Amino acid sequence: MVGNRTLDFQISSPTRKPLRHAAPNCTLMEIKLPQIADHARQWEFQVGPTAGTRVSDDLWLARYLLHRLSEEFGLAVSFHPKLVPGASGACGGHVNISTAPMREEGGIRHIKAAIPRLERTHSHFLPLCDAHGGADNQARLIGFFCTASGNFTYGVENRDACVRIPRQVALDKKGFLEDRRPASNFDPYLVTEALVRVIVLGEETLRNPYAEPKVVKLSIDASHLSIDDVEQGGGE
Repeated sequence: MVGNRTLDFQISSPTRKPLRHAAPNCTLMEIKLPQIADHARQWEFQVGPTAGTRVSDDLWLARYLLHRLSEEFGLAVSFHPKLVPGASGACGGHVNISTAPMREEGGIRHIKAAIPRLERTHSHFLPLCDAHGGADNQARLIGFFCTASGNFTYGVENRDACVRIPRQVALDKKGFLEDRRPASNFDPYLVTEALVRVIVLGEETLRNPYAEPKVVKLSIDASHLSIDDVEQGGGE
């Protein structure tokens, strides 16, 4: 299948040795391309488990490695969450998260306690779920094909929900929860920070940097210059 060798090299690259990197797998979406013999498929990989911002660092570096290695095979990598429009699969950036109390005996009550907090901040969280303030994710969130819907839902082993409690976690009564709302092109630093603020700190409003005015930062301080200074400084 197209892309499998690229992903194999990404996993085995010496550059990725510092990464906590789990094995990749090929997911449900198949793309038929008439110009090549094989079918292209959607691939996914995981990083972690790690603590704190390390998981975001690892994901950022893993994406970089995938881009660079794809050049060796004449391929292009896209992290867009909805490459094929219509009734087809989509690409998520699912986040598994737990706190120490969740992983201890009886931790399921802490997992369940996080659900209402995630629901209350759902409208604040969705704009953080992709690289364009939620716009890319809208076509992906259809509520089937293993994607969440725009409305908040949760359940045990429900892959069409916003938040999934894995079946084994429900049986063990401890572990983690999976937030399935982020898109594949999400900023891991923004999303993991938001989840910590909601689940650990109990915050009910989240800052959306995508909605803030863009500030152009110059490499030099030109605040003291006037237009006359600029004109006089020009050369022929």
